[in-house]
Amino acid sequence: MEELLTVKGLKYVYPTGNVALDGLNLEIKKGERLFVLGENGAGKTTFFLHLNGILKPTAGELFWRGEKFSYKRDFLLRLRQKVGVVFQDPETQLVAGTVAEEISYGLFNLGYAESKVWEKVEETLKELGIWELRDQPIASLSLGQKKLVALGAILAMEPELLVLDEPTAFLDRYHTRLFLNIVERQWQKGITIVAATHEIDLAYRFADRVAVLHAGKLLASGPPEEILLESRILESANLEEPWLLRGSKILKDSGRLLAHEYPVKEEKKFWEVLNRVKTPRYGVTTGTVAAAAALGAARFLLLGEKMKAITINTPAGITFTLTPEILEKNATEAVCGIRKEAGDDPDVTDQALIIARVRRQNFPGITIKGGRGVGVVTEPGLAVPVGEAAINPVPRQQIKEALEPLILGGETGLEVIIEVPEGEKLASQTLNPILGIKGGISILGTRGIVVPYSREAYIESLQLQLKRALYLDLKRLVFVLGNKSKKVAQRLNVPAEAIVETGNYLGDMLKISENEGIEKILIIGYLGKLIKTYLGILNLHSQVARGQKEALALFLYSLGESQELINKIYSTKNMEQALEILKSAGKDHYLPLLARAVKEKLKSYYSGLTMDVAFTDISGAIIATTFDRLEEGWPWDG
Repeated sequence: MEELLTVKGLKYVYPTGNVALDGLNLEIKKGERLFVLGENGAGKTTFFLHLNGILKPTAGELFWRGEKFSYKRDFLLRLRQKVGVVFQDPETQLVAGTVAEEISYGLFNLGYAESKVWEKVEETLKELGIWELRDQPIASLSLGQKKLVALGAILAMEPELLVLDEPTAFLDRYHTRLFLNIVERQWQKGITIVAATHEIDLAYRFADRVAVLHAGKLLASGPPEEILLESRILESANLEEPWLLRGSKILKDSGRLLAHEYPVKEEKKFWEVLNRVKTPRYGVTTGTVAAAAALGAARFLLLGEKMKAITINTPAGITFTLTPEILEKNATEAVCGIRKEAGDDPDVTDQALIIARVRRQNFPGITIKGGRGVGVVTEPGLAVPVGEAAINPVPRQQIKEALEPLILGGETGLEVIIEVPEGEKLASQTLNPILGIKGGISILGTRGIVVPYSREAYIESLQLQLKRALYLDLKRLVFVLGNKSKKVAQRLNVPAEAIVETGNYLGDMLKISENEGIEKILIIGYLGKLIKTYLGILNLHSQVARGQKEALALFLYSLGESQELINKIYSTKNMEQALEILKSAGKDHYLPLLARAVKEKLKSYYSGLTMDVAFTDISGAIIATTFDRLEEGWPWDG
């Protein structure tokens, strides 16, 4: 890296006899961000005043691009155009009456033509975001605005080296962020940055290299992640270790931070890593892939845009970018095919090719159909009516939300046909044959994501919710099994921090809660899942156990119900069919009794907890509860 400015044996003694710099040697390299650290009185400001010739050294030499400093007028004029200094207190360098005049001052001194001066003033003020202040008197500005004007006066002269003395001094949070963002943009343009600061965390986050001064001498210089871990250097300069650097080292040593991620320099990233407890990769549902494929095909059909990567949002609030394997069109339709990525979940549809065919239709709206490899519903009680393609409501909504912006206000619409070439073969490995879905797989997903089915890692990630609740000293929580039950909790005005998502690991989460001293839990979940607990099944994943109709049949048997009703329940394909049979027989008043039975079963396992249970149907509506006050607007904590 080319040396821009070189300092050799720099010594400076003030008229009082105080030695401010004592034999300082340092080079400033083109394109770097060098932060000079040291306590008050270390010599930082005095050093900076030498960099553009404001001070002349008592001894030693300075070189600009290999040319030795001369303190004659011509050299200093050239130097001060190339090396701009922004002082700690902007009022010490502002000389003009208005903002625009201040920016123009140095340009006129450099001999710029007047038209060029005002062109440059406008360009600079707009880049700083203070064009509207151009005619404001300097005296009327806030300190943060004055600092921006001082910076602008330097940037207008297009320096190669920008020197900042305590850049964030006197600034509030807003102006600190604004000032640093502007400086970062200048560095990206190729300007070399040298800054002095006593804020060691700031230096760690932004510097490529740090130089530590003490009593006018250079103690050390080098990468911040090396120098700022040296306790000897920090103690000598009366500096503290940056908390982000120390935290990064702890995470790396504990194996939670990968080698290529070290060191972490952003707070957001640090907290992400801290909360990353061996969590496997999330995947996407068939519904999300279908929506992405439909979007890719539609944009190709309508706009001629052949997308190399398709970004799609999910109901869970997580955004994925997927890569098309097929993207082609003819005179009547466009076709996009994307392979499903299940993350670290053992999903039978992992790597299945999901294809969307999109055609124009001569009426408004979006029509969604199933094609080859997508099953057809043949039994009632599912989320999709009999005779329709087994594309569930949430995936249908995802497709519509992705495509509607493309046809707003139009007189014609789009027809979307979803296909899965291997769908019929894959369906034999799913529950579809039992559920009465024939001819292929279902296009599923209520959250749009596939949560990795890894017991240890997933439970640890769920446990973070409990840790947060305990940190907030919350003793009453609402457990939800999935997205629909979460929405029920939100309708009940439950604070977000008190909602704990358990997924299928209800038993594990209840055990952890009992051990952690949680006092009261309301469990909200779909009847088809929660009813399994009546049989003692506490991992509710369908790959672990089903047992819904067996549990309901056993419960009815315990009430002395007729064998005829029990046989009807046992012959159903799903819980919605079973509910219809209960309602038709006038037996749906059993549901609150079933809720109490589930509550007692859970109490037998977790006696240290006070629990209540609320069943929902497949639409998310509450159909039974053990708590009489559970209704819309119910104050969740009593």
